Amino acid sequence: MRNFCRFLWMAAVLLTPSVAVAQTALDKLVAAAKSENELNFTSFAAAFGGVDAMPKLEDAFNKKFGLKAKLTFTPGASMPALAARITQEYKSGVHAASDVFLGNQSSMTQMKKDDALAEVDWSGVFPWITPEMEILKGRTVLVWTGLATMTYNSDLLKPADAPTKYEDLIDPVKAKAWAGKLAAPMFPDWMIELSLIWPKEMVLDFATKLSPSITGLIRYAEVDRLLTGEFVLMTNESDGPAVASVAADKGGHITAVPGSTPSQAYYNQLAVPKNSASPNLAKLFVGFMISPEGQAIADSIGHEASHLVAGTRVNKFLAEKKVTAIDPRLIADFYEKGGDPALSEQIRQIMKR
Repeated sequence: MRNFCRFLWMAAVLLTPSVAVAQTALDKLVAAAKSENELNFTSFAAAFGGVDAMPKLEDAFNKKFGLKAKLTFTPGASMPALAARITQEYKSGVHAASDVFLGNQSSMTQMKKDDALAEVDWSGVFPWITPEMEILKGRTVLVWTGLATMTYNSDLLKPADAPTKYEDLIDPVKAKAWAGKLAAPMFPDWMIELSLIWPKEMVLDFATKLSPSITGLIRYAEVDRLLTGEFVLMTNESDGPAVASVAADKGGHITAVPGSTPSQAYYNQLAVPKNSASPNLAKLFVGFMISPEGQAIADSIGHEASHLVAGTRVNKFLAEKKVTAIDPRLIADFYEKGGDPALSEQIRQIMKR
């Protein structure tokens, strides 16, 4: 017993300094942020729940850090377009269009290459941020895992007839159940990223066999087009669990099914542009959005949250399906190395047929 108590005492001594350092860093950041009165956040219209969620986020954000900051949300361009704009503004020496940037992996990778993102010791400042959450270490923090899945209208397609993996989409017998009602995303990125899980030859064979059966190309999250029966099955949805939840709110029944093991995923991250007009508030907002309070609001209103945060919709989905999500660093490395232009062009040509 005496040795055990000594062990606990030594552990406390060893751990306390790092915790104290982190708390000091956070306290200093909060103090610096109090001189900045407004945080401008520009993103796509539905980000974290869009306009409806902003008052709740502002209130919870201020309460958590003892601030009186105003959060101004402006619906804006796509992630790649906004990334390009912020980068150009940085090179021109003017403030960023958004104090915080919400971007996908390819956008974040490009901004890092352009040296447009501030360096922050995220896991060192915020106790609830783990090193695993820093997808691009010292630059970005995972805030929203879009779990890529097949989705289908379970009122129109019986679960027994539905696909259970991507390979089922090209099974000529099974495909009869959704013939003439198969939708696919407008962009083939999901098939390109399948090369991180499958051999390239398998990806190309899959694309070649799938292309003729696709009835229409639609945007992600167009849930109404499944609910109305225009289509009964989507080959790949950027965030299946979120779409299923949105459909449930509308009284519909959409089922999300991971198509691969591990499951494909879109890792949307937050970062602070170097030319942010309110850099301290921006850093705190990034930290807040990955906190339990921020995640709960984004998850309940915007259906967007990280799979690395316990209790979120996507975290529970993975546990229920007994699957893991693809390692985000695989995707980060893929884009940092320039992706696979040759494969991308091959797939684009196949999908044009």
